[in-house]
Amino acid sequence: MPAKSDKYGYYELAESLKIGKHYLIKCNKDFYKGCRKIIRLEKEKKKVSMSMIKNTATPTPTLAQTPVPTPTPSPTVVVTTTPRQTPTAAQKPTPGPTPQASPTPTIMPVTTPTPGNSGKIYGVVRDADKKLLKSVEINIRRVGTDTALKATSDADGAFEFAGLEADTYKYWLPDYVQYYRKNESSSRSSRLIKLREGECIEIEIEVVK
Repeated sequence: MPAKSDKYGYYELAESLKIGKHYLIKCNKDFYKGCRKIIRLEKEKKKVSMSMIKNTATPTPTLAQTPVPTPTPSPTVVVTTTPRQTPTAAQKPTPGPTPQASPTPTIMPVTTPTPGNSGKIYGVVRDADKKLLKSVEINIRRVGTDTALKATSDADGAFEFAGLEADTYKYWLPDYVQYYRKNESSSRSSRLIKLREGECIEIEIEVVK
């Protein structure tokens, strides 16, 4: 319920108030800060003092906005450039492939066989099972001069006597080895080989176990 104070600041609220109830009292006045107070009515009359403080704050004046002038756009200057024509350099001729000198043919010396010592006796050594035998010693002797030569079969059972002159040669293996020349008898005379000038004769020796 609203009420106004008199010129001395007194006010009175007397309508519909009940003893034992709580009431909120608020005061408002221009240029003063509002105040409020909660009371409990314990008897029919109760004096309540309210203090108000004058509002000394100076309202902040509203500043008028100064309009900012809109800048006038500068005219756009379009500069047209004329491309300068670059002189084209004279095209250099592409060099052709450098001619290669033809290789000088190498003249290989022709070997003229020496008369009298161009013959050869060669062959292989096998066992009865046709297995090639290595490290077998083979001997030959030139009948005309009694000159003896010796060779040993390699891992493939092969042996060779080269640079032989034309003559009759006899071949043999060590005495502890039993052997024979293939397709011939095992007699001593069958181990003679007649070698002509420049001839190559192949023999196959089979060792008997």
